[in-house]
Amino acid sequence: MRRDAVTAVTIDLPDKSALLARAKPHRETWDRAFRPPVREPVSTGQESVWDYPRPPVLMPAPATIRVALGDIMIAETDGALEVKETAGAPVPYIPPEDVQVEWLMANGRVSVCEWKGAAVSYDLVIPAGGLLSSDSTYRSNAAPARSPSRPPNRVYSMGGRERERAEMAKGSGGAKRRWMPSEGGAALDRKVESDKRLSASPNRPQNPPDKPIHIPDVAWAYPDPFDDLTEGYAEIAGWFAFYPAKLDCFILRQAQDRRWEKAQPQPGGFYGGWVTGRIKGPIKGGPGTGGW
Repeated sequence: MRRDAVTAVTIDLPDKSALLARAKPHRETWDRAFRPPVREPVSTGQESVWDYPRPPVLMPAPATIRVALGDIMIAETDGALEVKETAGAPVPYIPPEDVQVEWLMANGRVSVCEWKGAAVSYDLVIPAGGLLSSDSTYRSNAAPARSPSRPPNRVYSMGGRERERAEMAKGSGGAKRRWMPSEGGAALDRKVESDKRLSASPNRPQNPPDKPIHIPDVAWAYPDPFDDLTEGYAEIAGWFAFYPAKLDCFILRQAQDRRWEKAQPQPGGFYGGWVTGRIKGPIKGGPGTGGW
């Protein structure tokens, strides 16, 4: 039984052992030797998604990253970890102490990755005035100061691989668990210190939103990742990943003059990779790439 500490929503998770038993055969269906006939050239400082491994590797993000909605800061960290998997753009995971978790509401939707396990989906919910309580911190910086453009809700057709993952989530069998993230402790202490640091920024906006904001499915987290592999996915347990198609996602490219690059969404709408100038493809997600 697990309960989201922020939203007080109970979330049914598939039994971990049963889910892992169903996931393992799907891992073997990948053609790990496949490479597209044409690959984008790679220059100094760039990476090809076709040099990433499978199972995916977990590595420190090379720069500070930021997630915002217009001039509303959602997260900023220099401690993100990127998940890099063959053919996909990197996905940064942000520790919860660097995220405005008060604005992330678990919506009860659960998806499955055959490598990392069950993921919980979150909506962004910001009340009028921008703050949920007097202890919340409204954070921003000058980089993403613009009116947000919110894409309409879209329904994407799932390819074969996505259908397989959906079926795994439905039919894992075994006892259900509910997610109850740990409250308090060192993570909370770090969150308080982070809030103090960011709330003191001279770039803190003076105009919080005057209307409530609700954007569905902006983020996800793995509360209890699979731990049968040596890649160490347990390190990102409870960390948040964000969709660039839903929010404004930035990577710091020039620290000396605070120049930010805005990440573009991975093609297709299903995967949450961050596409930047550092990443070369072709990148999976579009039509005909379901088996990449």
